[in-house]
Amino acid sequence: MKPYSISSSMSRSSAVSLSFASNGAQTLSGTGQTRSRFWEVELEPEARAWLGHHAASAPSPHADFLRFSVACCRLTACLPDPLLMALILFRTQAEAPGAMLIKGLPLDFDLAPTPADGGRSDKGTFVSEAVLGTIAHFFGDLYSYATEKKGEIIQNIVPVANRELKRSNEGSFADFLLHTENAYFEFRPDYLLLLGLRADEGGKAATTVAYAKDALGLVSDQVTTTLRMPLYRIAAPDSFLDSHGGRDWSKSTPLISGSPQHPEARVNFNGITALTPAAAMALGAFQEALDAVTMKVVLQPGELLIIDNRKTMHGRTPFKATFGPQARWLQRAYVRSTLWHGREKVAGRPNLFDA
Repeated sequence: MKPYSISSSMSRSSAVSLSFASNGAQTLSGTGQTRSRFWEVELEPEARAWLGHHAASAPSPHADFLRFSVACCRLTACLPDPLLMALILFRTQAEAPGAMLIKGLPLDFDLAPTPADGGRSDKGTFVSEAVLGTIAHFFGDLYSYATEKKGEIIQNIVPVANRELKRSNEGSFADFLLHTENAYFEFRPDYLLLLGLRADEGGKAATTVAYAKDALGLVSDQVTTTLRMPLYRIAAPDSFLDSHGGRDWSKSTPLISGSPQHPEARVNFNGITALTPAAAMALGAFQEALDAVTMKVVLQPGELLIIDNRKTMHGRTPFKATFGPQARWLQRAYVRSTLWHGREKVAGRPNLFDA
């Protein structure tokens, strides 16, 4: 049974319409357990054109973030009611799935070459940034870290030459294993947004998604009990290594918290250590269960994946990257429901924080 139903006929005007569908649930073979699927929402061409037309006048998020934020707030008037309803349900309903895919979003008419180093692009307009920022505002406040991507609020995610083996957003050959975004940090995103601008050649670079609750349904109570103990240390992400001068590790922490009905996860299989043999066994069982419930999404241009970072882990499959003006290109944004808890970490300007 679908938990929610939003009619495609519920559009704000005849020029803007949208279809909404839940992927439902799927039974895991031989277990009797079911796993959630992510929601899919798709804008029709008229809605895409309407939003793109108004987003084309948005200012740069780099030059004046406050003006950019105001423009994004105004752009919410261009979103059709069914999309707004889906976003609100995804944010407010505890039983909503841990990820949501929005298709058919507008991009810049002149996308410009993919930035080779993952820095700023040469785009003359900021349609993709404005679309990303507009939807992000429904979930809280955009923010960034001073020690990552030079503090950019909207970050370009591309494969970087000579860094193919890194398990980070710059890598490609290595399997970027399941992780909570910035699990090392206490002040980490509540939501992660990934917008496709260019797909990789051959469509091999899939974003992987797995829900903690689905995986915990496949392990024993003893494993879950162990995962809830402070028996693990998590490494800082590779993208922070240069600024830290080496790999830092978190304090001892549990990997699972929250109620059994609505568990939260904090894990990074790209860098994690168990402090006891029992903790190591539980970690292995949890990883195996996560692998069993993992879903894959190859983001196409104009597709936005919203991940609830508290209950969902994500990663990326290995792929053979091509470099140059047509290389794979995503844009990423971090969102917290409130920035209050980072008030002691503000670094130079609003929405920028020390790690």
